[in-house]
Amino acid sequence: MSDLLFHYCPTQSFHSIIKNGSIWLSSLTLSNDSKEGLLATEFLLNRINAANLTEKQANTAKEMVNEFHEISDGLGFCLSKENDRLSQWRGYADDGKGFSIGFSKDYLQNEIASQNHGHGADITLEEVIYSEEKYSEYLDKVLDFLKTIDERQGDLNTWIKELIVNRYKIKNKAFEEESEWRLLTFFLNKVNQDSVQFRPSVNRLTPYVPLELVNRNNAIRKVVIGPKNITPEPVVEKFLHLWGYGDAKVTKSKATYR
Repeated sequence: MSDLLFHYCPTQSFHSIIKNGSIWLSSLTLSNDSKEGLLATEFLLNRINAANLTEKQANTAKEMVNEFHEISDGLGFCLSKENDRLSQWRGYADDGKGFSIGFSKDYLQNEIASQNHGHGADITLEEVIYSEEKYSEYLDKVLDFLKTIDERQGDLNTWIKELIVNRYKIKNKAFEEESEWRLLTFFLNKVNQDSVQFRPSVNRLTPYVPLELVNRNNAIRKVVIGPKNITPEPVVEKFLHLWGYGDAKVTKSKATYR
């Protein structure tokens, strides 16, 4: 299943995705990881402090990194390489009562990432990194850029985008079991406001950008029914067929969890 990436969700979210033919890239700073976006900022600031920079270069670099953190937010649709992992069922699919939706990786890269979604920033499919060591190559590139920022003003907009998006490619090692991939984009506060929508939950309002699943039958290739979900496989198959996903394979989780 290396060509598929799985989104774990409650039954209500599964129903909405299938029926409405859309997915939501939601605010990552309001996710279950309190260090979301902060970890990369901390790593980068530590690297700046340890680097051979002039005082002016170091101060400029720190100001830029801190400003990016204040003015932007990452938006993501979270997926996993694993299609039937107990921790994912428990954490993201209503304690096993929901579904795992297997999206085609090629579809996400080619159909979704190329969509004109109206808020200006690119959408990319990224594999999450769980260690500073693996992130080092990127941090070194950032430092090289910051050292010569005065001579490279023409590249500034490109690097601003890259800095913001890469903040959301690294997570705490404690989350490594999730084997996460993300559809990623970002918005700038007070700039992209018209294109961002908001959804309510128990204790927050969460910004999000909706994306349409064009050519639906190519989008979803497999659906796994959660270990506590009692929906029969034929019912799920009929539901998928009704809304244009007739080729998706339906299976039941092998997790013995109740």
